[in-house]
Amino acid sequence: MKDEEMFRSSKSSPHLVHRVSEDGVSNGLTPLDAHQFNSEKALKKEERKRTISVNSVTQTANGSVVKLPRLHIPGETGELAGLSSELGSADSPDEHQPELQAIAPDKLKKVYAQIKAKKIKYKLIFATTVITTLIMAYASTLFPWFIPYYHTVAFPFLYLIRVIMYTKSHWQLYCLDFCYVANVVLLVFCWALPRYEALFGVVFGVIVGPVAIAVLVFRNSIVFHDYDRMTSAYIHLIPNLAVYLLKWYPEDTSKFWYFHPNHTFADISMYESTNSTMAAYVPNVDPSWFWIVAIPLCWYIIHTILYMVIENLCFKDPKYLTSYRWLSSNKKSAIYHILTLGGRITKQKKVKLSWLLFNLLYGMISILVARLCYEYQIAHTVYIILLYAIAIYNGASFYIDVFAKRGLGVTNE
Repeated sequence: MKDEEMFRSSKSSPHLVHRVSEDGVSNGLTPLDAHQFNSEKALKKEERKRTISVNSVTQTANGSVVKLPRLHIPGETGELAGLSSELGSADSPDEHQPELQAIAPDKLKKVYAQIKAKKIKYKLIFATTVITTLIMAYASTLFPWFIPYYHTVAFPFLYLIRVIMYTKSHWQLYCLDFCYVANVVLLVFCWALPRYEALFGVVFGVIVGPVAIAVLVFRNSIVFHDYDRMTSAYIHLIPNLAVYLLKWYPEDTSKFWYFHPNHTFADISMYESTNSTMAAYVPNVDPSWFWIVAIPLCWYIIHTILYMVIENLCFKDPKYLTSYRWLSSNKKSAIYHILTLGGRITKQKKVKLSWLLFNLLYGMISILVARLCYEYQIAHTVYIILLYAIAIYNGASFYIDVFAKRGLGVTNE
């Protein structure tokens, strides 16, 4: 009971246990016993009062050691995980106190420095991403030519940082995923081969198809303070916006490209130069289906096969994480249950075969969606809005379900 504690009187029988209330009054205790009990309790309370609270951290009066309970406070993890306002509750019995952990003051200062540095970093990332989002939304409507230029600068920068960060964590194979290759080809089209209309059809098919729908597969989320999540969302969402502007607002989007004077992307008649060539080899076939559907699908499947060959020949060690290894082992993922048929497939060879079949089906469906978007602007518009809404909802779920519990994730190093 909270208002009682056990006390063994030195004057009573060694086998006699008295239950004493907080004021020390109990049948069977002499006034001397009660006075001794109250004195001991007063000393314990005084010891608690000598602790001082500094920024929710309890530090002993001599400053030699800091004791932290293993509780949790949102926004702080690592060795500061668990600082709580309950720490200062001096009335709680000792048996109800959480487990304590001793930390030297210099270690505490280091942990606080980590928290301060991370908070500053996250604030800067948050401000930068929000401002950038507002600028891109403004540019998309008033000066769409800015989007290809921005993507040309931003993508290589983000990709380089990701390669460096992922290599340290043995995730470098992620940087060979199809979405990165498709982004590179988009830049090649914009600045090296803008007059190759067939190439635009291929780029449109892969960007609007497999790259964009990956927002659903990888649950991309718009988390403004998180560089890694914002990069993942960027490489799947922004290219779709770029080809949307090129397709439906070609003159305004290519206004300041290096074409001849008074010449823009809108002056190119899509597939006009490929009809005769196509007819010679594949008669009675709409060239747009060939360049937007057939070629992108073949490219996607070939990339998937080559990726698995590289993974199994050069990076057999499971420490090298890949999209396949992550999706096929994450039991909380819907993709895991699809690949393993709800856990019934356990052999790796069969799971890999399921992965190839899944990519074939995924590629076909996503590229057919791209073909629909190529024909109808309203379909493409709704498609973009839906993908952004999903990414925003995923970000909201992260803030409410994950960030509120885990916080900033300061390490113990």
